[in-house]
Amino acid sequence: LFTIGSGNAWGVTNGDTFTRISDVGDLADGDEIIFVNQAETYACGTTQNKNNRTPVDITVKSHSYTYNSSDNVQVFVVKKNDSGKFGFHTGSGYIYSASNGKNYLNTNTTAASTAPFGTSAWSLSVSSYVFSVTNVTNTSYYLAFNGTTYFSQYKTGQSKPYIYKKESGGGGGDPTLYSVTLKDDESTLTQTSEGG
Repeated sequence: LFTIGSGNAWGVTNGDTFTRISDVGDLADGDEIIFVNQAETYACGTTQNKNNRTPVDITVKSHSYTYNSSDNVQVFVVKKNDSGKFGFHTGSGYIYSASNGKNYLNTNTTAASTAPFGTSAWSLSVSSYVFSVTNVTNTSYYLAFNGTTYFSQYKTGQSKPYIYKKESGGGGGDPTLYSVTLKDDESTLTQTSEGG
């Protein structure tokens, strides 16, 4: 279930589509997700700074985003622990609350197969597609975007994210393959070739 491939996440290929979800029940162990701001113009990026992550400018159409490896969007793999709390794995570790007094979000080196615990465990609730992703240990902090500058943890005043989940039956699980779908009024052709 948690096999690390090349690229930004497990089994993600160019052309995989992510769509906005509306319920915590839409998330299961092993799902691949991205965090998107409410204006649907930025997603959390792969760049882990000292205490936050850089957002990446994306294009969304009808609450749907098609993954492009050049975008450097971080695709997180969901891990749910026995207590119903969630962890978000990056390929190198889980994002976690790195302070109980400052807006610090970092990434640890915990294995993907290990259930999230402590500061890497988050509680989820949702209202009108907006997710409150609250840290289990530092309960006053939630994940959010700070304008166009950072993706981090905050106490107040910042924009909570949408969660977009990879559609089932996506790119086939091989991150070295790039898919392009061509459509017209009568037929659909998907061409898949090796990435280089």
